[in-house]
Formats: sequence, C-alpha cells, structure tokens
Amino acid sequence: MRLSVILALLTLLVGCGTVDPTAELRRELDYAGYQVQNLALSANTLTVAVDRKTGQATPQDQLDVAQLVWRKYRGRFGTLTLTVAGHQASVTSGQLEMELGKRDADLESRPAARWSIPLVVGAALLVGLLLYLRLPRRRAPGGGRHPSVQLQNPPAS
Repeated sequence: MRLSVILALLTLLVGCGTVDPTAELRRELDYAGYQVQNLALSANTLTVAVDRKTGQATPQDQLDVAQLVWRKYRGRFGTLTLTVAGHQASVTSGQLEMELGKRDADLESRPAARWSIPLVVGAALLVGLLLYLRLPRRRAPGGGRHPSVQLQNPPAS
C-alpha cells in the first residue's frame, strides 16, 4: 500500500514537470514538411534552422516558417533568426507583428506565469510525500492489539 501511494505521488510529480516550450512548434514544423536542424532561444533571439523534407526550398518557405513561429511558439523573443535550406534572414518581433498581425496573448505569457500552478501543485505533493514518509504511524499499545480486546482462551503458559 505504501509503495503504491509513493509511486502514484511520484507519477503526479513527473506530470507536473516543465514541458519543452518548443515542442509544439517542432511538431508543427514537422507536420508542415520541415526537418528542424536547430531551435533555440538565447539572449532574446529565437534561432530556427530548418530544411525541407522533400523538394526544393523556395522563398515562400521562409515566410511559411516565420508564420508558424509567430503563431505557435510559446514565449517572447525580440529577434527571429531564420535559416531555411541555408538561406538566413533576421527579423524583429515588431516587424513580424506589422507583417502578420498581433500574436495570441497566451503565446506571449511568461514561462513563470505558465508554470506557476504546476510548480505549486508539485511542491505541495512533494511536501505531502515527505510528511507521509516521515510521520510515525500510530499503533495500539501491546504490539498492535487494542487494549480493550480480551482473549477468551489465552494461550497456555
């Protein structure tokens, strides 16, 4: 029983962990026919490098990938550095907004705000697990027998 409770709590804790913020964008790019070579955010610059899975890359591919990034990437960035089949371009988020319109507000939320609830739930579960493991169990005196229970025929001495 105790082991199953511990395993259930650990499973919940793992489920509350942080998810890669680029996972959805990677899936969308893959679904659209692009092989992701690099996808990273550093110093407010989002770097995306892709190749076409089939066929030759066209100038339209850069616009298509930029649109996918703008519509699917969960997080803020100041500059998008985009490389499609070796052709590189950089564009600011302001330029993308002028060209493609405003982003969904949920995409702009800060990671701390998105993960605060799972973090609090995970911390509460961890505290509960630690308390469960550390608190001694209350046992009836006399080796587990309740003191008011008298045996009818006590064992012979």
